[in-house]
Amino acid sequence: MENYEKEINEILGKSKENSRPPILNKLAIVGIVAFIIIFVYASGFLNFAPKFTASFNAAWPGALNVHFSAPVSGDLEVSYSNGTMVYSGPINSFGVTHLLLNPGFYELVAGADFTYSLVPDKFNRTIFATGIASYGIISNSYQLSSYQIQTSEVLGLASISKITAYNATISGGLSPSTASLQLNVVANVSYDGNKTQVFWLQDVAQFDTSSGLYYFDDNVWNSSAQGANISSSAVNGSGGVLAYTTSKGATQNVYAYATSNKISTDLPLNLTLIIKTSIVDDHPIISFGYSQGFTIIDGKVAYNAHFYDNVSLNVNATKISIIITPYYVAPSFIPYDAEFVFGGPGNGASTYFDSLNADLSLLYYNDTLNSLSYFPSYYNFGEDTAEAADNLQTSPIAGSFANISVVTGAPNYGYASSTSSNQHSKKKSELS
Repeated sequence: MENYEKEINEILGKSKENSRPPILNKLAIVGIVAFIIIFVYASGFLNFAPKFTASFNAAWPGALNVHFSAPVSGDLEVSYSNGTMVYSGPINSFGVTHLLLNPGFYELVAGADFTYSLVPDKFNRTIFATGIASYGIISNSYQLSSYQIQTSEVLGLASISKITAYNATISGGLSPSTASLQLNVVANVSYDGNKTQVFWLQDVAQFDTSSGLYYFDDNVWNSSAQGANISSSAVNGSGGVLAYTTSKGATQNVYAYATSNKISTDLPLNLTLIIKTSIVDDHPIISFGYSQGFTIIDGKVAYNAHFYDNVSLNVNATKISIIITPYYVAPSFIPYDAEFVFGGPGNGASTYFDSLNADLSLLYYNDTLNSLSYFPSYYNFGEDTAEAADNLQTSPIAGSFANISVVTGAPNYGYASSTSSNQHSKKKSELS
């Protein structure tokens, strides 16, 4: 028995004569574990520092703005959801880490608390039309949430107390003192089972700030494909189809109409622009309208709508809807947004505003509630339109019908505000 025990001890690498006290064995194990932890931590495999994370979906190329509001140290990592790293670098204290991202699902990890926002950033543009817009994105601390809205009507309310603009190099027969206020949306037309056509719609007030007159025009663009045309046989309205030369030199046929009656710009001016869609006798109808004035009484918007152009699309359709969503873009590669913005008069022109003071609100018709509703969130620039403003900035407004105040100043493009679930009831008379 004694020989058998001796053989076992020899196999285990110890003997009764030279075995160490148990306390020394425990200290050795603790030392080895501590060495491994220190080595792994120093190698970057283990980090006990707190990590702050977030994830989001970018539906189109966008500029990611990550904000750190305190002096911090550490790194920011941005990766695709599959783990492929997009950016890894130091945190910019008291500033913004600005990244241009392609569409996809992303994960953010940082060694310090942060907030972030995603701004649509097509073609790396530097100036945009400025005002109020909804992209279906809510930007809050730690998280970007999203929403999708389908509606039959969108309208913009503007209260303008001052407006003058000038661009000496403007072309296309446009007055150098002209500026526009545009209501722009994207609509889907469903037909022939599961087929879809996409149209970009514009309802525009054109201000000649030199003569003190303004008028209205509208456009219907075929956005079912990049550079898609509209034929004269496919559309009926007060206007017609004309060839438009894009900023890239391409020609695209678009439906257009302009009112001949010029209206005096009596300031202050309350102005409503309206785009409404419907199906009549199986054909999609797009109604472009305005109201010269509106009032807010007990939280209700009252205005007299005048639809100056009712455009019929010659396709047997089952549905037409204005859509706001961040989940996909139109085949022409424009976001499904709604925008109510100031910019140049047309032909992709920008303009410089010598003066502007305006309050804007953007609403949609909530078919479920049978009333007007604010969008859940707003940005302060329009991505779809090619026109732009050189020198406008915005600030949010609280306790007013308006959501955004627009004045001259250095542009501050980005996320503007979130809204509560306030709804305005609609009271109106529609004039033929």
